[in-house]
Amino acid sequence: MNESGGSNEVSIGRSSHCVIQMNWDNSETIPMKQAKLYLDPKRRIPMMKVLENGMTYDRRDARKDDILPLKHGVKFQIGNTEFQYIEK
Repeated sequence: MNESGGSNEVSIGRSSHCVIQMNWDNSETIPMKQAKLYLDPKRRIPMMKVLENGMTYDRRDARKDDILPLKHGVKFQIGNTEFQYIEK
């Protein structure tokens, strides 16, 4: 994601249309599109929108349509895979 151009949206899920296609995780709970990461156009901060139930964010259940900030070091889990958001 880059505020100066290019794609400002990253999708995560099982679908081949996702930027991050989770074909390595054999969990049957991963939906075709689980989450969308993007830059909030007004506040210019990274955010995540939960597209389906079944994931955790900062060790708590995240629900469909939750919009959550992506802060340095925050962890979220989809299926058996844990992700950590790191800013450089």
